[in-house]
Amino acid sequence: MSAPLTPVYHGVDFSGAKSYRKKLWVATLEPDAAATTRNGFSHAGLVDLIAQGASDRRRHVWLIDAPLSLPAETLETHGVDLSWEGALRWLGSFESPQAWRRTCRAVSRRECWRSIEKEVKAPLPALNLRIFKQTWHALVSVVEPLRRRSGVVILPMDLAAAEAHGHDLTTLLREAYVWVGEGCPSSTLRVLGCPFRGYKGSTPHNRAQREEILQQLDASDLPIAAGAQKRALDDSEGDALDSLLLLSAARRFGASDPMETLQQDSRAAVEGWIYS
Repeated sequence: MSAPLTPVYHGVDFSGAKSYRKKLWVATLEPDAAATTRNGFSHAGLVDLIAQGASDRRRHVWLIDAPLSLPAETLETHGVDLSWEGALRWLGSFESPQAWRRTCRAVSRRECWRSIEKEVKAPLPALNLRIFKQTWHALVSVVEPLRRRSGVVILPMDLAAAEAHGHDLTTLLREAYVWVGEGCPSSTLRVLGCPFRGYKGSTPHNRAQREEILQQLDASDLPIAAGAQKRALDDSEGDALDSLLLLSAARRFGASDPMETLQQDSRAAVEGWIYS
């Protein structure tokens, strides 16, 4: 099976909130087309959307704005097997994100950071009150079901897991038409040299910041359809814009060698990576 040659890029501004569908945005950049945005997906619907790319013989590159792994320190504190698969099993043993966080806080109230979060200056760690539901749902409701779909690989962690089980990594990557990784819009804004604060809100200044970011994306050769631009400007919470920002990072992710990430930092096998 030969690798697909035509990449399609996707960015997901994820949510684990109670009414998450309106806040879960998906941006897509097809070859020779302007980027578009959609929202309203359920977590199960997002899994189906991501997995269906494995059937069209093109490389689909996805970045999701949510923690796709946990800090090694958290796993050690709770006596969890120090592996990404161990973290997935542990999270899946809880019936809800609230149950998971209660158990964690009963042992330690420390909010540990992954090394990559510190490196890219991510705004919050995985167990923070503001995003722990997002962390749990991303891993339990999306990543775990995706791992059961053929042609999908979660990078770089699936590579380390496959190597531990004796699988050939080159073959795994060649046969995986869908690459999924973790992104962080604020880290991408730093890469682009844009303001990474002040664009979320309903003031004229907030809107002007969103417009400036859209102009910077256009200047970086990322065309955006008029409808998607309007939604990004009108969305005061910044979710639609965040999904578009992830497309910029997804292009760099798609051009990278995931195996080099593990060689660069062995901690990525457990703690994952943020592609910015």
